[in-house]
Amino acid sequence: MTVMDGFEYPQINTGDIVLVAPDDHQQKIFGIVIEPFPDSAHILQIHPDQPLKVRAYCRYVGDPRIESQPGYFESGDGGVFELAPTEIQKRKLVAQLESISGIVQSLAQRIAKLEAKPTVKPSA
Repeated sequence: MTVMDGFEYPQINTGDIVLVAPDDHQQKIFGIVIEPFPDSAHILQIHPDQPLKVRAYCRYVGDPRIESQPGYFESGDGGVFELAPTEIQKRKLVAQLESISGIVQSLAQRIAKLEAKPTVKPSA
């Protein structure tokens, strides 16, 4: 994760579902990250009415370099992207599952300790 001027670039992985556009003024469409970098990504843009297109070195929405490099979008090869709502939801679910897994492991350890303690029989 890269931080620039208060902007935090999110963790991006190969296969992440994103919304991508040629620039920050056009409607974003479905894409898949095919090569992540610390501060950009190559994205395969997929649209049913257009041929597949790889958008190179796409910047994340809100990246301050978009405004500081006005010619960035001129080549038409790059773009801007954001995580798709389904990707955000998937990440939240994974975090919840990891949390639940930790709780279950902790409970299992506590139960194992309780079971390992010798039982004391009441005296008659």
